[in-house]
Amino acid sequence: MKRRDLLMIMLVCLGTGLSSVTRSGEPVNDKLALPPDFDATLAKLLSKPKFEPDNTYTGYFPEEHRSAAAQLVNDLITRLRARLPSEPSRNYLKQQINDTYAWFELSDTEDRERCAIYLEAILQAAGLPPAESRIDAWLNPFDPATFASHPHLED
Repeated sequence: MKRRDLLMIMLVCLGTGLSSVTRSGEPVNDKLALPPDFDATLAKLLSKPKFEPDNTYTGYFPEEHRSAAAQLVNDLITRLRARLPSEPSRNYLKQQINDTYAWFELSDTEDRERCAIYLEAILQAAGLPPAESRIDAWLNPFDPATFASHPHLED
């Protein structure tokens, strides 16, 4: 095979991969196929206590912020239950996930991990396969400049 042919094959393969995203990195196919039990799954998640201590987790710290942290996740679930069935958008889901997670950027590692568990459960409820529902694939890259306007620092 000639070098020119190999180059053409590489360009075609590369072009195929790039054609599935826009310049901003958002998927061209923004449509999300929600499973039939989406609302019921989120309703169940909504009813569960969040950031409470258990066998492997000491609970959200500081404790006085625990209810606010739980409310943020519950508000996200409520927004997604209201909008996604009529407008199933991956971009909207990603924006909402990132907006919620941003509040936890300065939280303890254990609290961020617990938040990630809730967010991954939401992604799985939206019907995303495990390979696509890893939370690190949905979060925006870390930006140190965001610390200046972080919600934890507004007191």
